[in-house]
Amino acid sequence: MDAFDIAWAVSKMPLDYDSIRDIGRHGLRADFIDPKTGGRYDMTASRRDSLLYPNQTEVTVTAPSSPIGTFAVGRFMDVDDDSKNRPMQSAYRHVGLPPVGTTYPLNIRVRPDMRRRGVASAIYDLINEMQERRGGKGLVTRSAALNHNSLPFWASILGRDLPDDMKRIDRSELLRYPSSTERRR
Repeated sequence: MDAFDIAWAVSKMPLDYDSIRDIGRHGLRADFIDPKTGGRYDMTASRRDSLLYPNQTEVTVTAPSSPIGTFAVGRFMDVDDDSKNRPMQSAYRHVGLPPVGTTYPLNIRVRPDMRRRGVASAIYDLINEMQERRGGKGLVTRSAALNHNSLPFWASILGRDLPDDMKRIDRSELLRYPSSTERRR
């Protein structure tokens, strides 16, 4: 692997898969590699069970010992047999939950100065890895849950065009995030 291949891999895969490690029964840690600066930042995925959302996992991306602090957070829900009895995003109330055994995103927030660096992709990749290690059926979303911020991300990840007009999108489509193996190709 020459310098170009290494640089391309880093820019394409900001999650350092070799850095992923278990932190107990319900979590993973990994490194996010900033393609702009080459800096390495801590990523932590851990269960954040609460009374209303007992199957929630949160991923944070943090610059330790830096004034930057936490610059990205993603929250995801695992779908189980009891999920239909819990509060859910309005989009899922209209079209139904994804299949049991899958995980879906609740929200992703990346600080504006850290956007366009692969942070959201790294968050999705880490939660996808966690889901796969637990034997889940994948990371998915319903097209009805997309918004003007998430639509370009999903179009890019899926490698296909999605209508840029939210009114023209097929609101019932189940979108599946590529597996870790597919993403590393």
